[in-house]
Amino acid sequence: MNKATEIKKTLVITSLIVLFDEYRQQVDFAVMAMSCKRYTAEEIQDKFDISAPIFFDVSIANSCGVRSTPQVVLPDQQHKLYYRDNYNKGRYCLDGR
Repeated sequence: MNKATEIKKTLVITSLIVLFDEYRQQVDFAVMAMSCKRYTAEEIQDKFDISAPIFFDVSIANSCGVRSTPQVVLPDQQHKLYYRDNYNKGRYCLDGR
């Protein structure tokens, strides 16, 4: 992975953590881990300091239409897809600029 890609991934992950901290009282967050590397749920939770459940079952991502990462999926209260889009720091900037 080149340096620019590594920096971009770090920025996206950091902004996702900020979203988690900001809205975890209002939203039930979960993480779908899609990686060639093997991690445990605890390793991911510890690394990013989050308490959200971690899922590894790719069929969940497939059923939500996730084809790339990072991606945001919002189901409605009946667990039907309400919204799905690629997560991109430029589009979901939290500092109001």
